[in-house]
Amino acid sequence: MKLTDRKTKLVFTTNATVEYLGQQRPIIVEPSPEGIVVRLSDCSIRYTAPWRLVFNVAKRETARVISLRKKKTKLEREQAELELLTRKEALLREVAEIDAALV
Repeated sequence: MKLTDRKTKLVFTTNATVEYLGQQRPIIVEPSPEGIVVRLSDCSIRYTAPWRLVFNVAKRETARVISLRKKKTKLEREQAELELLTRKEALLREVAEIDAALV
């Protein structure tokens, strides 16, 4: 069903909050055929964004999150490899000490 076919207005209260005038206020989202209207609970200020902008922002944010996950995975892999090398070097030193003691 398209938004233009609806006879009732949709209003979503999100779990996300923003501090405004010293209070945490839930974010309210109102979809429309042209885009979305975002506002804070008990506030009259409304911010509008066309659907194309919403899509582009979500696309950029998703790409950013994927990139951060890849970097985190690479860093974790490098840290694990470094730990293995450190353990290997310690074992080689122990073996060398044992060899030196046997001679």
